Amino acid sequence: MNETLKDGTIDLLLDGVKKKIDSVKENFKWKRLFVDTGDFFINNPDMLREFENDLYSVFSEDNLYRLAQKLKNKRGYEFPQLLYKELHDLMICNEIPEREAETYSYHFVQVIINYLEDNDQEKTMEIFLGEMRRENEGNFTELKSTLEAVVEKINAYIWALEECKKYGSLNTYLELLYDVRNKILMQELFDNIFAIEELKNNNSCGMETYYLREILKDLQSVFIMDDEKCVRLANLEWLCRNVLEWDEMKCLQRVMKTDSAFYAELVKILFKGEENEPDDEEKRNLASKVYDGFYKAKFCPTEQDGKVVYEDIRKWIDDFKERLIEQKQERLFGNLIGHLLAYAPIGEDGYSPCEAVRKIIEENPLDTLKNAYVIEEENKRGVHTADAGKSELILSDRYKKNAEGLQEHYPQTAEIYFTLSDNYKREAAYERKRAEDEW
Repeated sequence: MNETLKDGTIDLLLDGVKKKIDSVKENFKWKRLFVDTGDFFINNPDMLREFENDLYSVFSEDNLYRLAQKLKNKRGYEFPQLLYKELHDLMICNEIPEREAETYSYHFVQVIINYLEDNDQEKTMEIFLGEMRRENEGNFTELKSTLEAVVEKINAYIWALEECKKYGSLNTYLELLYDVRNKILMQELFDNIFAIEELKNNNSCGMETYYLREILKDLQSVFIMDDEKCVRLANLEWLCRNVLEWDEMKCLQRVMKTDSAFYAELVKILFKGEENEPDDEEKRNLASKVYDGFYKAKFCPTEQDGKVVYEDIRKWIDDFKERLIEQKQERLFGNLIGHLLAYAPIGEDGYSPCEAVRKIIEENPLDTLKNAYVIEEENKRGVHTADAGKSELILSDRYKKNAEGLQEHYPQTAEIYFTLSDNYKREAAYERKRAEDEW
């Protein structure tokens, strides 16, 4: 909305102001003129008379005519500032002191805007939008100044990090990066975290792992869905595998779940290509370095947010098998897949594993797969307290019910759970007998 103020509006407006001033002067009701614009600022009779004379000379018919000519065809949103300037200059020309001129001008602009609110709603809106625009411009200027200060601080932090890369150790660098992580851009944090690959760990303060974990949390939350950055972070997580738990390696999990290549490469390093393959000292040394990281990896291929799509996991497993064949390690397929499938989520019907994984097991009814699944499921139990076989009986009953729920449509998968049930039933009997013997 940027229409100009028309002749009729200006004439009506200033003529109205003239009549308003005449009315209040005649009736000695100056305070009424300022009801909507603040407290009246004239408190003694001498000042009141001076005020009357000053204002009446300013708003003479000739002056108002000249003022009207100047304001015609101006944009509505410019009106308050233009009016203030013209009123102020007019008062100065009439030898009204600067302080009083500013005060009078301000109050009369408010009076005139109030008049517009009653007589020209469209122009009032335009004035309002102009005020809002100026406020936004002011906010922008303030924001720009703030941003410039922020950029200056960020540059100082980046400089400090660069200096620490040159002269600091791993622990001092991680501490500094942790301290400034919320004060620099996330991209800057990402770019600078990889410096730890080259830094030495001297004079450990015991907090490095904490700093690393917190920094990685921030980076993972932002970049995990960025394929390129996720792979870079996954490599960094792998580098730090000795101090990170599996559930802290979010990007590595995503990479392994999405593509079988990383996992297959670890298998290639850890296991022989053929059973009669001669020992290779270099490979053996490399295998010892990745062993712990490999066995930390506990995941169901392609699982995302507790869901597994059959077509996705089918492709992952087919690709993995092809890689094993190329590496002359096909014999390991059932064992490795059984180990992974044990971490499948629960199915929509409430039974384990989920439907997609059941289909995979039915299509690959290998004894090695089933045995690996059983072993991994039992290992998931972890450390427990002996209670004369009571907890084992509970587990046996739970696995039996799960198996019975699967046996009609997924007999190979059900066999796994019947085996688990039988194993825990035997263990319960053993624990019971041992408790009786000790008693």
